[in-house]
Amino acid sequence: MQIKNFREKKIKHASNDLKYYKMNLNLLKIDFKEFCRKYSINYKMALKIGIKKSKKLVIKYRNDELDGNLSKNECEDLYKLVKDPWGCSKLIRHKIFSEIIFEQKSKYKLNLKRILILGGGVGGEFHYLKDIFPNAEFFITDISKEALKNLKKKLELVEAKLYSVKFVELDIFSEKILSNFLSQYSNFDLIVASGVFRYGKDYKTRYNSANFIFNNILNYNGIFSVIEVRQDPKHDSPYVLTRIEPFYDNKMQTKNRVNPTHFILYQKKQSEKIEVTKNDNRITERN
Repeated sequence: MQIKNFREKKIKHASNDLKYYKMNLNLLKIDFKEFCRKYSINYKMALKIGIKKSKKLVIKYRNDELDGNLSKNECEDLYKLVKDPWGCSKLIRHKIFSEIIFEQKSKYKLNLKRILILGGGVGGEFHYLKDIFPNAEFFITDISKEALKNLKKKLELVEAKLYSVKFVELDIFSEKILSNFLSQYSNFDLIVASGVFRYGKDYKTRYNSANFIFNNILNYNGIFSVIEVRQDPKHDSPYVLTRIEPFYDNKMQTKNRVNPTHFILYQKKQSEKIEVTKNDNRITERN
């Protein structure tokens, strides 16, 4: 089930997509202050964090070495150094995803009133989804308190007054934290995870997280969407639920990306709740 002749050519591409790849690390070694000025890195914050620590983090960031290898503290520091590290507020995949959801919503008469955005601390997904679901209740979560603080400040000017938006710090790879989140905020009709699961330390960690979210936080007949750019099959497979077939599965090539972006939609039916424990040997990875 795929949308044919997708109108990607009408979508304006983000100008800052993958801008971190263009960083010249030689300049970092010669003059870190000038490096920070040139690439919009907060030098004063780098001094607070520590130059050595900041340089090490910037190198990991520049070399795209954060998948499965990014701690909460590093994430906080990165958002202090760079306001929008991956240009996520303007990524083309968020625009494409919003169009996919709009078409699926119209086609299947989906009633999506409560929307949970995982790892949405810079607001890219919300920016497009709010126009499709103006009356929905949005919950934007991120592991980074700094990212959420910056986004809340940004949205308070206009959007927070027009839409129902809550901001919640959330580590999706901690079952205890997910359980507390469920107890406090209940279930959702649409859950969006764009470029999020890749940061789990291994496949089992990613699977257990997705399994808990699908089984417990997603409402029946709700949609669980996973979007990943296929750069490193070890970390960024969108097939986080190996025992459920997605009802929508599509790859699209976007500008400035060597590999395609993969869009997966899972729908939760009464018969599709999966009972799997952490020690279930049947968990296998799908690429």
